[in-house]
Amino acid sequence: EVFNNVQKRRGDVNDDGKVDKDDAIYLLRHVVYPEKYPVSVRCDADGSQKIDKDDAIYLLRHVVYPEKYPLKLGE
Repeated sequence: EVFNNVQKRRGDVNDDGKVDKDDAIYLLRHVVYPEKYPVSVRCDADGSQKIDKDDAIYLLRHVVYPEKYPLKLGE
């Protein structure tokens, strides 16, 4: 995804330039408080076409085992 000529990484939920546990935590906050913690389409970490708690779990798995749990690239 590209915004203002800057490439955004899938899974970088909090826009800090890296994919880590903080992204999964932010995503869980979004699930509970969506108005307070907005997210974009690139948060669909598991490629299911919806953003939910399963994406946060998948994101945590990706942080620990990136080869076993690659970030899905589907739109």
